[in-house]
This record gives sequence, structure tokens and C-alpha cells, in this order.
Amino acid sequence: MKKLAVFLMIPALMLLAASTASAYYYDWWGIHGTYAMTGTGNCLWSPSGFDAQLNTNAPPAPVFGSHFAARGNWEFEWNGKGHTTFTQFGIVPPAETLPPGAKANAASLEFSFDFTYTVTHDGVITVEMLPGTFQGKFLTGPNANLTPEKTFTIDKATFVGSISSDHRTLTLTTEDELQTFRQYVTGNPNPVSTCPTICNGSRVLIKVQEAYRPTGLR
Repeated sequence: MKKLAVFLMIPALMLLAASTASAYYYDWWGIHGTYAMTGTGNCLWSPSGFDAQLNTNAPPAPVFGSHFAARGNWEFEWNGKGHTTFTQFGIVPPAETLPPGAKANAASLEFSFDFTYTVTHDGVITVEMLPGTFQGKFLTGPNANLTPEKTFTIDKATFVGSISSDHRTLTLTTEDELQTFRQYVTGNPNPVSTCPTICNGSRVLIKVQEAYRPTGLR
């Protein structure tokens, strides 16, 4: 009878171990803490907007591109949420399609937003910006150090990437999705300029600090 009990207990323990391992693997609890980030990217600006295939709309309007490098920190929480702050350094190169009166320039800006994230069983991570949480300001360049101050926002951003097996490195890229860039003047609730834009870029994140682990989590 004792031998039978032992034999029955072994499969039960094996099932429990498999279940625990599976839950740990699928939940990816290792995604937490502070990750330092660096990356580069490009944006396409079209005041007339884009069609369903992401071509610039007709009739032709001033269309121009910009390039940037970014650095910052991403804070990943245990509950699938987080916060990030970027500093971005960009240039608008000379182009025949620059808006009338506009000049090629260099500028830097800072922005932050809250996000949610999900991870699949094979370590693919998707990060979605929470709408309404984006806050941006100009640090240098034509829109900086003005009175009243100019700020900006975008309506959405999606990042997709992979996680290393030790959870210490993430790679993220932005999808080619249509965003709306809005610029504001402090004290005025209405945007002073609005421009549809498509941005894509890459990010590499390296874990630099652990996060507090809430009681009750594995």
C-alpha cells in the first residue's frame, strides 16, 4: 500500500513541477526593473496626411524626413505596466520638400509616457503606449527656450521585440504606424500645429537595476 502511495505521489509531483515551470516560463516574471536604452530612427512628415497604404496624400504638400538618436530609461513593473523617459537628438536634413520658410536644423527633445506590455511564451514582447500619457518638451533647437514654452505630444506608439533568455537584454522596434504629432503653446489648450507622421526605429535595452518584488509573487 505504501509503495502504491509513493507511485501515485510521484506523477502528482511531476505534474506540479511541470505546472509551476510552465507558469513561470509563460508569465516571464523576469521582466521587471530599470533598463537603460539607446537607439536610432527616422520619421516621415506629411502635413497632407497618408493614405491606407501609408503613401503621402495628393495633392502634393511639403513632405520631409528627420533622423534621430535616443537614450533613456524604461521602468518595467511586475504587473505588466511601466514608464519610460527618452532624450532624443534629431536632425532635419536639407530637402526640396521642406515647408516654405523652414530650414534644415538640429534639435533635441525629451519625452515620457506610460505603457503596458505583454510577453508571449517564446519571449516576444509587445509594448503599447497608454494614450494620453505622452508628455514632450523641446530642449534645444528652433522650438526651445521660447516664451511661452512649446510642448508636443503624439497619440500612439507600439514597440515589438525579443527578450534574452536571462531577461537582461531587450530589443525593440517601432511598427510603421500612423501617428499624429501635435504641438502646443503653454496656456493654450488647442494645438498650434498638427502633422501626421510615420516613425520607425530600433531600441536596445540593458537591465541596470532590479525592481521591488511584491509579496506573494514567485
